[in-house]
Amino acid sequence: TLSLHDALPIWLANILYNQDVRTVKDLLDIVSGRGWKSLLRIEGVGKTSYYHLLSKLQMIGVVDESLDRILAGCSNGSSIINDG
Repeated sequence: TLSLHDALPIWLANILYNQDVRTVKDLLDIVSGRGWKSLLRIEGVGKTSYYHLLSKLQMIGVVDESLDRILAGCSNGSSIINDG
């Protein structure tokens, strides 16, 4: 399982780590149940962090849906996780 510290900038990984989100799988478990915008409810995650997080996950191949679609609220997080 990919550690957030390996996938994200340290400042963003630390914000999530402080909320007991340690791995990309932990993050995706949150998103698949509550949708992408639920990440904005995590203490320390604002819009800049949120956009950076989505962009980074797309760049490493975890998210296979366009950021425009996610940011427009057209995604609930359940069908966009890349299984490969």
